[in-house]
Amino acid sequence: MLLRKQHRLYFLLVLVLLQWEALAQLNLGGGSRLTGTTNFHYQFYNTQSINNGTGNIRQPKHLPQFSGIYNLHLAKGFDIPIQLYLRPVVQVNAFGVNTPAEGPKSLTILEYLSHPVNRIYLNPKYKNFEFHIGHFIQPYSELSSGDIKVFGLGFGYDAGAWSIAAQRGMIQPLVVGNAFNTRSTYRRSLNAVSFGRNLSEDLLISVSLSLVGDNKNSLDSVPMFTRPERSAALAVNGNYKINQKHRLFLELANTAYAPNTLATDTLREFSVPSILIPSTNVFAGFGLLSRSQHQFEKFKLKNKLEWKSRNFRTLAYPFMQSDLLRVEVNPSFSLFENALQSNINFGFLGSNISDPLIPGLIIPNLKYAGTYKYNKHLFVNGAYAFNAVNGELATGQRINTFNQVIRIMPTYLMEWMDIKHTITGIFGLSTYKNSSDFLPTVNQIRTTNFGIVYRAVYEQYSGGVSINSFTSARPQAKLFRNTTITLNATRRFESIPLSPYIRFTFTNAKSNIMNELTKTGSRRVFQCGARYRVNSKISSSLGLSTHYIKNGIIPEAPAFREFLLRAAVTYKL
Repeated sequence: MLLRKQHRLYFLLVLVLLQWEALAQLNLGGGSRLTGTTNFHYQFYNTQSINNGTGNIRQPKHLPQFSGIYNLHLAKGFDIPIQLYLRPVVQVNAFGVNTPAEGPKSLTILEYLSHPVNRIYLNPKYKNFEFHIGHFIQPYSELSSGDIKVFGLGFGYDAGAWSIAAQRGMIQPLVVGNAFNTRSTYRRSLNAVSFGRNLSEDLLISVSLSLVGDNKNSLDSVPMFTRPERSAALAVNGNYKINQKHRLFLELANTAYAPNTLATDTLREFSVPSILIPSTNVFAGFGLLSRSQHQFEKFKLKNKLEWKSRNFRTLAYPFMQSDLLRVEVNPSFSLFENALQSNINFGFLGSNISDPLIPGLIIPNLKYAGTYKYNKHLFVNGAYAFNAVNGELATGQRINTFNQVIRIMPTYLMEWMDIKHTITGIFGLSTYKNSSDFLPTVNQIRTTNFGIVYRAVYEQYSGGVSINSFTSARPQAKLFRNTTITLNATRRFESIPLSPYIRFTFTNAKSNIMNELTKTGSRRVFQCGARYRVNSKISSSLGLSTHYIKNGIIPEAPAFREFLLRAAVTYKL
């Protein structure tokens, strides 16, 4: 019945927005108006088994979605930005991974609106005041709170030299265990406050205090695998603008974490925020984060240093890795009269660094991305990345892995016979090697990727074709190969605001059978649709796609077909 209630809710929202626009055209106190965009999206999904073929059902059968971004401007400089995104709540059932089912049916309107899949957010602003209502992210501490999404209330006030902000809300909904999900979770809330002070035009200091806790009464009984948790964090950070080309950011954080608030108080490590967590075991930790940015004529340098002690816990994510040291150096520069643009990121991550007697890991990494423009017709994009893992397990066994990725994409642009041509080549190579002690032999896999993409544009017509081959192999033995061919075309009309499109994708899969690559399956994808602009305010789109997946090459081989229909209407106020 909830699905029907949600449909009625979408309909009422559309009516309200239409009435809002009509009111906004009236003179409501001198210049009041509502602007923004409304979008209603509906998709129908269906599957068909052929010769007992199976596949993952990835969508519910009916999925309406409503979204909108608005701004309500009232008199005397009072603005209310509004964001809405609403859709039915679905859950995974027992018949396979990613198999949505309608429900749960027992959600109240408040539980439905606060669910993480939805978003309703009002951001009223008036002079130096700012308010947050609904789903929002109001970060205070990068180390401890990060980008936690809250459903609740928040506000901020900026008085020039001084600023204050606070928030209160839910960050984890209640989940009641059932036959398919035995891990119940408590309703978890966040309370936080932050004070900031501009000591000068170039230096900002702020202090934040956050408290996260589970509502022990939100579940009728204590679940089998989880216990109510509680954590608190005190963070101090400073942002210093040395000059126009150099900036520095520094943060220190102290956290307290209680993994079970039902336990007796037998252990209490020292921390400043532990006073907020009485009568239970508390683990304490410290963290440090430093970032700097330096700008030169053709060179920019960014650095990051992060350290977390053993019992440091990020709020709301208590199982994130701690006792680590992370170092990153990120230079970017241009050479050869700006023909070459490069960005490099290299560093390492070390875990279990506080006690040399406890096994840990060292993970160095390097990433490079660059573009070289030879002339106005030819340019090349390239990327390289690697990471290695070295260390020791608690059993004394050594870990030694290596990953490497190379990607080169040359592109050639030209115009011939009034047609604009774009040709892009793709070459990719990745290698993986694992020589850890727990493996009987060295595991080594190499994958190669070759492809070419062609696109042509002539007046209102455009189309293209791409061919891509992906092969995975071990030394002296190929594992599998996938070859994909894609055709697409688009047409724009001048007399009517219509843009139809069509797309075909063909994929053949080969796998190693008796040390020989043999065709083992195929995939066929057909997509078509059109976009139509009714007038300056209303536009619509309609799309259809079918996926046909076959496991085998004989006519009677098992197969699985997916059918997806999408329709959308956009209305600009």
